[in-house]
Amino acid sequence: MNNYYTYNISSQQKLELHLPAATNKVTGEMNNSNYYWSKLWPSAIAMAEFITENNILFSGKTVLELGGGLGLPAIVAAHYCKKVIFSDNEQAAVQFFKKHNIADYNNIEAEVIDWEYNTLPGADIVLMSDLNYEPEKFEILHKAVITLLAHKTTVVITTPHRLMAKPFIAGLTPYCVHNRHVIITLNNAVTDVAVLVYK
Repeated sequence: MNNYYTYNISSQQKLELHLPAATNKVTGEMNNSNYYWSKLWPSAIAMAEFITENNILFSGKTVLELGGGLGLPAIVAAHYCKKVIFSDNEQAAVQFFKKHNIADYNNIEAEVIDWEYNTLPGADIVLMSDLNYEPEKFEILHKAVITLLAHKTTVVITTPHRLMAKPFIAGLTPYCVHNRHVIITLNNAVTDVAVLVYK
């Protein structure tokens, strides 16, 4: 049985995001249970909603999604952008995205990119959904965001409220031009997600 998450782009248009099977049909064990990329997260939904609601900002642009996981924001962005580069540092995530979620789009590329070590492709807008979850990487991520902003790249971050992440968000306050909170309900759980735009 295929697993899908349905996202409404408009009242007339929806997309189905293919999700990894929850259990292995042979062993009955959970598949990919230890991999962050294999789950749909509230921050990805919040990012998709921001793109849909502000689609004019994305029109004709080149967009890079870092740590894309299942790629919902990248797919939604592809409806408005000239070009979308989906990326994740996990080869399995990129392979799954290419196999299941990219077929209907000719303006999406998918690459393995580790934002800590790789040079990032040029983009007008960079999307980061819940990328700030490891405190030991906050300094590196902060430098990456500042470098992107110095190159006139707009950075959009969606993140759930975590006490440990407050210093990271506070460090970017001078560059924030949009700060909104949205409530996302997923699998009967309610999450308060911040949507932040930096320029």
